[in-house]
Amino acid sequence: MIESILPLQNANLGKLDRFTKLNVLALLGQAFRESKQGHPERAVLYLATALVALKSMKISFALQGVLTVDRMMGQLTDQRPLDDLFNK
Repeated sequence: MIESILPLQNANLGKLDRFTKLNVLALLGQAFRESKQGHPERAVLYLATALVALKSMKISFALQGVLTVDRMMGQLTDQRPLDDLFNK
């Protein structure tokens, strides 16, 4: 059932290393936290990053960097750059 919902048919989850599994779990946790805080757009970004991490760690790290810079900019300037994209 879950395999038909998520695009993980080609991902062999049993062969992922511990770091990748931990990274995916952390991203899913962040997606859950953002959803609970009322930011569904960011939650979807974290979820998408977790799915990308199953295929490519390099792209996942790049996306995580974007999300981290967005969060840091929000703490420093009280304005998050991704909010501008979501509100257009």
